[in-house]
Amino acid sequence: MQTNTIQRSAIQGVWKMMKKKAWLFMTAALAVLLYVGQVSANTAASADFDGDGVVGIPDFLEFVEKFGSRQGDEKYEAKYDLDGNGEIGIPDFLVFVDLFGQKVPSSPRDVLVALYNATDGDNWTNNDNWLTDNDISTWHGVGVSGGSVTSLVLWENNLTGEIPAELGNLTNLTYLDLGANPLTGSIPTALGNLTNLTELHLPLTHTLTGEIPAELGNLTNLTYLSLGSNQLTGEIPTELGNLSNLTILSLDSNQLTGEIPAELGNLSNLKELNLSENQLTGSIPTELGNLTNLTTFWLGGNKLSGALPQNLTMLTILQTFHFWGEGGLCAPSDAAFQAWLQGIEDHGGPTCSQ
Repeated sequence: MQTNTIQRSAIQGVWKMMKKKAWLFMTAALAVLLYVGQVSANTAASADFDGDGVVGIPDFLEFVEKFGSRQGDEKYEAKYDLDGNGEIGIPDFLVFVDLFGQKVPSSPRDVLVALYNATDGDNWTNNDNWLTDNDISTWHGVGVSGGSVTSLVLWENNLTGEIPAELGNLTNLTYLDLGANPLTGSIPTALGNLTNLTELHLPLTHTLTGEIPAELGNLTNLTYLSLGSNQLTGEIPTELGNLSNLTILSLDSNQLTGEIPAELGNLSNLKELNLSENQLTGSIPTELGNLTNLTTFWLGGNKLSGALPQNLTMLTILQTFHFWGEGGLCAPSDAAFQAWLQGIEDHGGPTCSQ
């Protein structure tokens, strides 16, 4: 229905703008009604004549001014010849109508410019080559492979402001590090589009707020997720249990609430889990006993309660384990559990009273 409305509006606009050539546009109108969807559409970018990111009315008005011209005419311009046949006519009109209303995908350069503008790039500690005509591979912190941005490392570079959602368009990104910058606002859900990411570092901003987006659970190639030392709130998304390749998960020093999701027990490759210094409550899920590759496990500084699950003794290579807090979480006093606990080189937390 929306497509038909756009088509009718476009046809009416052409009729008003080009009364002297009305028969041409009536033919185009009939062709649109009969054959829409069968045209071979160019990219939306080719019809975004004014470069505002959307194929819309301003582009339409530019197009009709050139309609009917041919190669060699003073009025002819190749960019309006969408089918490239040397004449701006009905086939081009069909292509344009098919693209009308579409957004133009951002180029990697456009995305990086959006990041620069959103985070006060003029005052970054290092902004070498940014916004210049040099290849983006020469811009400070930008890694490029095969023409795509694959890494973006701007650690401790005085980025301020909010992380722009446009970063979600860098779909070939494998490494993103914006940590130790005074960023504000929330983590964009659009980062869930970066399904090639293997490492995501956003720690130590101290000012990121809002909830951890459930969409981060789409990043199944992640091996390292670091969101510590911020002001993140809400519960830990159960979707993080989808990150089967994760080896390090750091969510410490935030304001996270609720219970630890049992789904974290699916992270069988996890080596380090840091949930300390939050406001987590409830008991420890027995599923965490499945994390047999854990070497570091921090739970301290929460409001967790109850006795630690007996099956944590399956974590036989654990080297660091701290579980002190205000909620009464404690270690079982039986000999087997205590022997396991004493065998951990660096551990701390109370024993349950008998």
